[in-house]
Amino acid sequence: MCLNTATGACSLADNRCYNRGFFWLAPTFQPDSHIAWALPGWIAGAYLFMQILFLLVSATQVRALGVFDSIVAIVPIVAGLVMVVEWLLGHLPLSLFQLNCLGLLIATSLGEFLLTVWIRFVLNRRTIAIDAN
Repeated sequence: MCLNTATGACSLADNRCYNRGFFWLAPTFQPDSHIAWALPGWIAGAYLFMQILFLLVSATQVRALGVFDSIVAIVPIVAGLVMVVEWLLGHLPLSLFQLNCLGLLIATSLGEFLLTVWIRFVLNRRTIAIDAN
């Protein structure tokens, strides 16, 4: 998939669009479109909304599922923090747009983890307590 079709025209060093789908293969990627800078934030917000919706629907399910959800929700945070450390050490060159996306990934993943823990363990207990009456 060409980066041009995903986020608008590329502004790489020689102004050509390469057939690369991953950010680490295009470390200087900066979208020309201003809408592309806002797109990761909107995707992150929509993802959190859908995650809350699905967590509320499944809050009364098995407790082991809640523990598994919490463990899986922490994985993107760890991956994002590893990428930040690699960037700080100079092993991973990233553009401002990629840092923006990485920051949104970490913030959204942290929000997802905290929401998962809160919904699974706090609301689940209240639901069980309400059902017991």
